[in-house]
Amino acid sequence: MPVEIQTTGEDEELMYSARQAQKNDFWSGYALYRPTYKESFFRRICEYHAEKSGTSWSTAHDVGAGHGIVSSTLADKFNHVIVSEPDKEHSEFSRQLLVEKSGRPESKFTFLQERIEESSVETGTVDLITACECMHFTNTVKAVDEFARQLKPGGTLVMTLYTPPLILGNDRAQSIWKAIFDRFFEKSNAGPVFECACRICTAAYNSIAIPPVHWEAVKRVYINASQGVMRKTPE
Repeated sequence: MPVEIQTTGEDEELMYSARQAQKNDFWSGYALYRPTYKESFFRRICEYHAEKSGTSWSTAHDVGAGHGIVSSTLADKFNHVIVSEPDKEHSEFSRQLLVEKSGRPESKFTFLQERIEESSVETGTVDLITACECMHFTNTVKAVDEFARQLKPGGTLVMTLYTPPLILGNDRAQSIWKAIFDRFFEKSNAGPVFECACRICTAAYNSIAIPPVHWEAVKRVYINASQGVMRKTPE
């Protein structure tokens, strides 16, 4: 199976449980400060999807959708968007943003509260799946197999991860930032689930197996990563 690797330094593409939130203002802050995706991010995905013969723009599935920042843009490009999220609070918040506040008809979406590895989506019905900032919280083998089941022949799977930024040209500032980053990981370490997520992120998702029995090709894109990524492996 061919694997294409693309590295780019485009500055334009700089690429938590919700049950912990008790105050309404948490959600407005989360939506405000959660990093968003640039137009070029979606353009890259759509151009890749459009290159395939028999491309369809009928149904997209945004898994681990959080509050729906990816789902919102997919709704502009696909006839229907499935928005799935295992967390109840996240799922309710995404419905508010995507339907009640945006004015879009609810028929545009299907909202599912379910695990990524065990979806109720019918086999061979999805054109494109996005898994943004969520694969490290899954059983990646089961998740990837589940994606293959859902997708139509020629469908597209997108998995994305952004890593902590590096401060270039200022070694002292980078050292301080690295110490903060390491301390965060030490305080956040909550057992095997966290450790597994950390290992997957440390490998920048390269450790996620893509079995050739289900997939025709893999394209890995690295953006603004010429200096590598900042890593912390739990002890």
